[in-house]
Amino acid sequence: MWADISTDLTILARAQQTVDRWRRDRRQLPFETAVSRASSMFWEDLPATLPLREAFRQVADAILRDEGHAFRNREPLLEITHRLLTPVRSR
Repeated sequence: MWADISTDLTILARAQQTVDRWRRDRRQLPFETAVSRASSMFWEDLPATLPLREAFRQVADAILRDEGHAFRNREPLLEITHRLLTPVRSR
């Protein structure tokens, strides 16, 4: 249980940091490229990490669209991680 919450919050914090950095750096890279690079820094490109990387990507996209914030409005973002990671956790 605690590991699940920790994983979700880690994804949110890392995605928020990635979006904030991308905005601050004046968007020199396409957003998708920045997210892909950040994801590869956090997780190895292995089949087992695909759900984590996809959750990270979708959370970062939602943050970019102002649909949530990792610290001020995390509920919509947690819905994304729960939807994507719950099937993996129940195995």
